[in-house]
Formats: sequence, C-alpha cells, structure tokens
Amino acid sequence: MRKPKLLGILGIAIGFVGAVMVATARGQLGEPAAFFWVAIALIIPLSLACGNIYRTVDWPEDASPMELAVGSNLAAALILLAGIAFPPGLGTIGALAEVPLVTSAQIAASALMFAVFFRLQVVGGPVYLSQIGYVAAAVGLFSGRFSSANATGF
Repeated sequence: MRKPKLLGILGIAIGFVGAVMVATARGQLGEPAAFFWVAIALIIPLSLACGNIYRTVDWPEDASPMELAVGSNLAAALILLAGIAFPPGLGTIGALAEVPLVTSAQIAASALMFAVFFRLQVVGGPVYLSQIGYVAAAVGLFSGRFSSANATGF
C-alpha cells in the first residue's frame, strides 16, 4: 500500500526472526517444536496482516470506527453464545457466573480493545496497526512476570 522504508523492514525482520526463535525453541520436554506447527503458527500473523490491509482498502464509506467496533463485538458475542449454547458448552456459562468480576472485566476489556483497534486502524493504517502485536507481547511478558513474582513472593 506504500513503499517500505529500510528501518521498517529491519524492524519487521527482527520481529520475525524473534518469533521464529521463540516458536522453534518451545516444545514439549525441551525439544524444538515440529516445523509443521511452526509454519502453521506463522500463518497467523500473515492472516492478521491480510485482514489489516483488507479493512483499510474496503473500509465502508461513512462508517465510524465505533460503529464497526460495536458490530464486530455483537457478531463475536453471537458466535460465542452459539458456541456455549450447545453441549459441552453449557458448563462454561456456570463457570463464568462463578467469577463475575473477572467475566465483567474481560467483557469491558474486549469492548475497549475493539474500539481502540478500529480507531487505530483509521489513524495509523495497516502497517502501524500490525505493530500492536509487539506491544501486546511486551505487555504480556511484563504482566506474566509480575504475576509470577507475586505468586512466588519475590
């Protein structure tokens, strides 16, 4: 969609090499993961990139990010409800009811994420939006370490 710059290509290449290193180093019992599963896992960022480009190219005229976020949330909720409405999904509803604060926080976080995600799509475009994966990985790493430190007491 635009001419790539050298610094951007280098950043993406470093991120890709890091992802391959993590994927190949993670396996059961310390053995590297099978190449097939690494290749399948690498399809995920490719499909996300295609989605980012598609949304940019085919963004509905006069549609606001909030409208699209609400529509996406409603579609996801309907699919989720259909999934838990049939056995063995029935037990899932009860499990969610047992932790109402966590469930409510997840619903709020998901709704906020959709709104921010679509706004970022409009403001930054598909390339900028794709960088959110690196931010999510860093936040996940930090919060996982923080949670682990609290659980072990150090």
